[in-house]
Amino acid sequence: MSNPLSATNSSPVMQRAIVKLVLSGDSLIIRPRGQPKGGPPSEKQINLAHLIAPKVGRKLADGSTTSDESHGWESREFLRTKLMGKEIQFRTEYTIAMGNTTRELGFLFLGDENINDTVVSEGMAEVVRRQQDEDNAEVLRLIGLEESAKAAQKGKWDNVWTKRKVLYDVEEPQELVNETFPGIVEHVRDGSTHTSVSSEPQDYRKDSFGRICDDLCEVLLAYLPLKERFRFECVSTQWQRCVYTTQTELTYDDKIDGKCIEWVLKKCQNMTKIGQLYGFINNSMIQLIVKHCNHLNAIVIDVYYLSVDTITQFFTKFATSLRSIKLYNYSQYHTRREFIDQNLKICHNLRQLMIIGNSLSVVLTDPTNDVLFRRLNTFWFQYMNEDMNGFELFVKRYGNQMKSIDATIYANSNEAITILMTGLSRMAQLKRLKLTLYIHPEFALRSESLKGCQSLIHFTLLSYINNPECGEHFTLDIDKHLPHIQYIEFWGTHITDNMFNSLSKLPNVTTISCDFCDQMFTHEAINYLVTNCHKLRTIYINNRHFI
Repeated sequence: MSNPLSATNSSPVMQRAIVKLVLSGDSLIIRPRGQPKGGPPSEKQINLAHLIAPKVGRKLADGSTTSDESHGWESREFLRTKLMGKEIQFRTEYTIAMGNTTRELGFLFLGDENINDTVVSEGMAEVVRRQQDEDNAEVLRLIGLEESAKAAQKGKWDNVWTKRKVLYDVEEPQELVNETFPGIVEHVRDGSTHTSVSSEPQDYRKDSFGRICDDLCEVLLAYLPLKERFRFECVSTQWQRCVYTTQTELTYDDKIDGKCIEWVLKKCQNMTKIGQLYGFINNSMIQLIVKHCNHLNAIVIDVYYLSVDTITQFFTKFATSLRSIKLYNYSQYHTRREFIDQNLKICHNLRQLMIIGNSLSVVLTDPTNDVLFRRLNTFWFQYMNEDMNGFELFVKRYGNQMKSIDATIYANSNEAITILMTGLSRMAQLKRLKLTLYIHPEFALRSESLKGCQSLIHFTLLSYINNPECGEHFTLDIDKHLPHIQYIEFWGTHITDNMFNSLSKLPNVTTISCDFCDQMFTHEAINYLVTNCHKLRTIYINNRHFI
C-alpha cells in the first residue's frame, strides 16, 4: 500500500492532512486524515516553502544543547497555536536532499488562509532569497509582505532580543514530586510516555506584557479619531506600532492638504481603503496613493480632473488587487471615458463597482466583451431610457452572481421600466436592493415585478418625485412575492393603514424604516402591525413633509 502522504515534485497537487507536531516556526509533522487502521498512521515532515524561521533550542542525541535564536520560541508558538491538531491543505513546491532523506517544502492552507503569507506578515519568518526565484511570483509576494512586517517592526523585526532560558536537566528531580507547573504537551509517544515543556510565568512576563499591551492599545485606539491617534504617537514605540499598523482606512475631504495626506500614507503603510467626503481627488492625491500604498483594494475616485498619465499609473499598480471601486463623474461625454473603460477591463478581481455618470458602463454592456468580472456581486448604477439593451445584456452576463444592487432610475418610458424590473427579478441570488426613483408618478412599481428575487432580505425605496402613493402600491401583496424580507425602508412616501396592513403579513421582517414620510396612518394600524409581526424589533418613523 502506498503512503497516503507521499508527494511528487512534478505535480503540485493539493493534499489534506492533520498537524501532529510543530517543530519550529517553519517546519511541522503531519499525518493522514481519519482514524488509523492496522497500526499507527504514517508521518512526514513538511517545511514552509521559501521561508526560514528562527530556530528553537534543543537537546541533541550526544547530550549537548543548542540555544534559542531570538524570537525562535515566539515563532514556533505562533505556528503551534494556529495549526496544532487541525486539518490543513498543502501542496509541495519543491524538495531538498538532506543526506539520505528528502525534505519537502510547500504552501500550507488553513481554510482560505495562506499560512506562509501569515507567518511572513507577522514577522515570524523571513524569505529565503535564491537566484532561481528572482522571477517567482510567489516569492516576490512574500518579499513584499516581509518588507511590510519590517516597516511595522513585527515579530523578529522589532529589534528586541528575546529568547528562553531553558533548563533541560534537574539536579534533584525528587523535589518536583507533587509540584504543579504550567506546561505544554509537545509529543505523545505512546499511552504512557509523552514530552512536555514547562515554564514559570516570570520567564514570559515581558513577552506576555507586550502582547497584552498591544491588545489594550488597539482597544484604546478604536475609540479615537485618526487625528487624536497621531497626537499620542510619542507615548512609546509600541503605541506607534499600533497606530501605524492598525490604520487601514482613510476618508478625507478637501479641507485636508496634500502634505497631510502624504504624511499619513507614509506612516500607515497598511491602508486598504481610501475614500473622500467632499471635493475631488486630484492627480497629486492619486500619485501619493500609488507611491505609498501597497495593499489598496478599495477606493472612491472622482475621475473628472484626472489625467491620462495618472489614470495609467493607478491602474497599472492596483488593477489586480482592487476589490471595490466607486467612480464619480463617469459621464459618457467625458473625454477620457474610453481610456478609463480600457483600464477597468483589467480589474478582474472586482467585487463591488459603482458608476455615477450618465449611463451604464460600456465595460459591462458592450456586446463585444465577454464576462470580465467573474467575482462581481455588488453594482451601483444610474438607469435611463437608453440603457434598456445594455441592462438586458448585463443581466445575461452578471445576473446570476449579483447579491446587491443600487439603482437610481431616471427612465421615463414603460418599456424601460419593464425591462429593468424584469431583469432584477431574474437575479435569484439578490439579497439587497435599493431603488431611487426620479420617474413620473404614473409609473407604479409593485412587489409583484420582483417576485423572482426570492433571496431578497433587504429592500429600500427612495422617491424623489411627487408620488406619495408609491409605497402603498409597492407593498400590495408583498408577503406573497417577497416573503423573506427582513429589512424594509421607505423615503418620501405616504405611510397609510393599507401599507402597514400589507407589511404586517411579512413573516420575517425585523426592521421597518420610514423617513421624510407623511403620516397618513392610525394608531390602530401600528398596533396591528406590532401584534402580527412577531419578529419585528425596530420601527423608525420620521414624520416630515417631503420637499
